[in-house]
Amino acid sequence: MNPILEILTSEISQRLGWSLLHFVWEGLAIGLVAWLGLLALRRRDSESRYRFLILTFAALALAPVVTLFVVEPVAVTSAEAQTDSPLIADTPIEVAASEELPLLTDVLPGDATPTENQTLPSTSVTGVAEPSPQPVPVLPNPEPRSETPQLSKQQFRWTSWLSSALPWCVAVWLGGVGLLVVRLMFQWVQLRRMATQYVRPLESRWQVLTSHMLDAFEIGRAVQFMESQLADVPCVIGWLKPVVLVPTAVMTNLTPTEVEALLIHELVHIKRWDDVINLAQTVVETLLFYHPVVWWISSQIRAERENCCDDVASALIGDRLAYSRALVAAAEVATRTQPSKVALAATGGELTSRVRRLVGLDGNSPPQIHWTAPLIAIVTLALMTGLIACAPAIDKDNVAAEVSDMPVESFVESEELLTRIAGIVTDSAGKPLGGVRVLLHESPIFSPNPSPDETFDVAQTKTNADGRFSFLDVPIQASLNSTDRTRMFDVIALPNTESGLAMTWKRVPDESEVTLTLKQGKAIEGTVTNLDGEPIAGATLQLRHMMSVRHITQADLEEGRWPRMDDPKFLSLQNSEHAPLVTSDDQGTFRLTNLPENA
Repeated sequence: MNPILEILTSEISQRLGWSLLHFVWEGLAIGLVAWLGLLALRRRDSESRYRFLILTFAALALAPVVTLFVVEPVAVTSAEAQTDSPLIADTPIEVAASEELPLLTDVLPGDATPTENQTLPSTSVTGVAEPSPQPVPVLPNPEPRSETPQLSKQQFRWTSWLSSALPWCVAVWLGGVGLLVVRLMFQWVQLRRMATQYVRPLESRWQVLTSHMLDAFEIGRAVQFMESQLADVPCVIGWLKPVVLVPTAVMTNLTPTEVEALLIHELVHIKRWDDVINLAQTVVETLLFYHPVVWWISSQIRAERENCCDDVASALIGDRLAYSRALVAAAEVATRTQPSKVALAATGGELTSRVRRLVGLDGNSPPQIHWTAPLIAIVTLALMTGLIACAPAIDKDNVAAEVSDMPVESFVESEELLTRIAGIVTDSAGKPLGGVRVLLHESPIFSPNPSPDETFDVAQTKTNADGRFSFLDVPIQASLNSTDRTRMFDVIALPNTESGLAMTWKRVPDESEVTLTLKQGKAIEGTVTNLDGEPIAGATLQLRHMMSVRHITQADLEEGRWPRMDDPKFLSLQNSEHAPLVTSDDQGTFRLTNLPENA
């Protein structure tokens, strides 16, 4: 598989995709709370509104992180199978059969031993004998229990479609984040150029004044004050060692009182650590760029931040009108655009609204709150109704998935019945696969040394057109239930040999919802010979054990150590009459197909 595509279909990618998708309605809910909160705080001071907005913005940043770890992926991904059953892979690789020591087959003729050759890349099959099913009763699946809600087919298809689209959504999101990161890097380079080129220290009288200001504000950080020919408005650049840039035009065209007022404004930003908070805002905006509520709340924060600094600076000066004149004068001498949002400028925000608020024309109201935000929230929430309707599929503990209508062949006669094991089989892209044989095999973890006549096969069925399968109320062996430990079952998907897909499985307890992803399989070829090296025709080889090559060490191979039977990455089909088998041809050669990579 393409490494990029493999990353996009990994489990963490699926979790990330669902988190980003859930953030659509989460962000809208937080945005609605922010909008109502601003309405309630209209007559409060700017600092109260600012702190409230910071809390809502922090909730925006934390929401997808919490969702990432709390919400289980609804859909199947290749990584999910890779996590629970690491034997699955995407593309066949030629591997010498001698390297496949963990994969064992039993040659039924006693004097025959297989001599294996290299795997052929072709997936065509010759001389393959399908296992002959023993006569068993056919038990149709009973109706689902009335107390368990059932997921409709429309919900299931909608969820499956979302699951298959998630890798591309994540890819688009990564692309958007990448573009914004490039833009931020470009802006940062420009700001660094402003801070290092065409700058000089302030005159000595201003250096003395700024030193007294730093002492008065009790600012512990090292702050530089520089006169800049590139900056248009006074601004703060940097976080650990901030630099206050004062444009040359401001120094030459504004009165000393006005310049002092602007310097106080910038020092208030540094005292409040607004530069660090502004950096955090920029990071969140970059990661959650696709949500309009993020940008709206962030813009409200920047507006209220300037209002807070205006209130402090004007109070220190003691003349709100003189401070307003300084802001207007600084804006008039600016010849180019303001610095980017990475920097903090004295003329940031809506200057007209700030001046009107300072002189009392707008009272103490916050920036105007339009009805656009709640309107967008209502419309988007309506569009998210389909996703919310699929919420039962997310809660695996309270909701049962759609039950397959395919018949089940039971191999056990017992009064003890399985509660429920059901699920779906898909390909690596998340597309449901119909007609795939699914074998329910009781894991022999409580019987490590089974007798020759002891079998652990429970039942088998096939997936329906929607890729669903289910085992409901089928008999299971009561003899294995002699321990208080949880009974475990191997749910094994056995695709047709013509499909070229690899078999896979998951070990699950009773009452489980299973997800199986089929990837491209590989084949192993070899020759069956007797002790004299003569080929044996008609020898039957059957798959007995399987585990991941990456799951064991070279020392394990050399010393013949096997994993424990309760290891979920170890599959034992010992004494199974339904495991894959092949027969050697006239030349004694055999070809075992549909095997997972790295097995």
